[in-house]
Amino acid sequence: MTAAVLDGRADPAPHRVSIPLGATVQVQVTADRVLPVHIHGYDREYDAPGCAAFTADRAGLFDVEAHPDTLLVQLEVR
Repeated sequence: MTAAVLDGRADPAPHRVSIPLGATVQVQVTADRVLPVHIHGYDREYDAPGCAAFTADRAGLFDVEAHPDTLLVQLEVR
């Protein structure tokens, strides 16, 4: 999954991505300035621009957010 944050706005617009339970997920975010990115429910946080990878071992709907308040994507793990 890739996203960008430009002038505080998500590009592409926030959307939902279906992820199979047990899959390896890679989240890559580019940005025009350094921003913390948080993957809710998996307690992962890193600075954008950058990327993180994890195993989707919990079912549910999880927000990926550039803090303080820019929703990038929702991961629907099932």
